[in-house]
Amino acid sequence: METKERQSFEILLAEAAEEYLDPADRRMWILKDSESQRLADQFQVSMHDVYIEALNQGIWPYRYVRNQSGFSISDQLRLAKSRVGVIGSGG
Repeated sequence: METKERQSFEILLAEAAEEYLDPADRRMWILKDSESQRLADQFQVSMHDVYIEALNQGIWPYRYVRNQSGFSISDQLRLAKSRVGVIGSGG
């Protein structure tokens, strides 16, 4: 993604985020799945890329909100950037 396009992506992502109050009265910014999909389609990137950028901006992708009590946003970002290799999973 070019610099100008990336800046537009970051701005639109921040504008798409909504303030959310969870059951424990914690205030946070979330990005609904429909908005994530819209941005992914608009900028021709994966949903995963949208989630990574949201987390970089301190915005919780809605699908990750349930993890908030166990993981900080930086922990969630580290997990989202991780890769796992599975060897010997056959029978």
